[in-house]
Amino acid sequence: MMSLIRNKDFWRNFINALATAASMATLITFLCDWKAKEVNPWILVVIAVGIFGLSILYGYLMIWRKDKIELKFNPSFKMTIKYGNLFDPTHDGIIVIPVNQYFDTQLEGSLVSRDSVLGTFITKIWQNRVDELDQKIESGLPKEGGVENPSRSAGKKVKYDLGTCVKLLDGGKIYVLVVTTEKNEDNQTVLSKKDYPIVIGELFNYLKTISKTHIIYMPLFGAGRGRMTRSRQRILSFLIDTLDFKYSDLSFPKGVNIIIKDGYKDDINLNIIENHFDKALKD
Repeated sequence: MMSLIRNKDFWRNFINALATAASMATLITFLCDWKAKEVNPWILVVIAVGIFGLSILYGYLMIWRKDKIELKFNPSFKMTIKYGNLFDPTHDGIIVIPVNQYFDTQLEGSLVSRDSVLGTFITKIWQNRVDELDQKIESGLPKEGGVENPSRSAGKKVKYDLGTCVKLLDGGKIYVLVVTTEKNEDNQTVLSKKDYPIVIGELFNYLKTISKTHIIYMPLFGAGRGRMTRSRQRILSFLIDTLDFKYSDLSFPKGVNIIIKDGYKDDINLNIIENHFDKALKD
């Protein structure tokens, strides 16, 4: 309730609705020979309360945001975008994990942040088995393509191209680690706008080869540690545009789920995404 009271958009829509109702009432009074003195005062009270209540309802409906939407690129490629936990135990399918170009797993220092998707993946699932995780990553990496960087002071020494994917099996679940970020000179993870379509393309071309019977779950790349210089709303739109223009003919029979952190609700309005892309994808 307090968040509603503090919401400026709610008050703007409420005042607009109230002003519109007042204008209509004034117009009706002007056009009709309405003798207010002959009307029961309680009827006027009821009308006023009704207008006030409808204005509140309108203000709320205008700011109400959906928690889940669905978009269809083609009959065999449906995308669900929703808020939630990527590591929900009920997720039974392929879970995509973004990593940096070195496939670092070290939580100490600034290599992997504990509150990142990868950090959560490590602490929740591999907390006491990081060596095993590293072994599985090593065995899944392509034999060619890595470039050694011996001057790197911390972390792994071999870096891979953006979009490089590694498939892991653990506890009956399938995980796909995909390189989404580079490490800059300050050891920060970075995903640039020009590289974003490359990551998406490499990932989805890889997923199409392993996902015929599996649902796909993935986070919104670039919304957190990727440090993209755009709002999360724009990043989500960019992701959908990239898929629409370049990869909308791919087939994912079980569907793709974009799982967005609950903490991003104030930054992303799924209503706007749905209103725009639902029509655009049909044109």
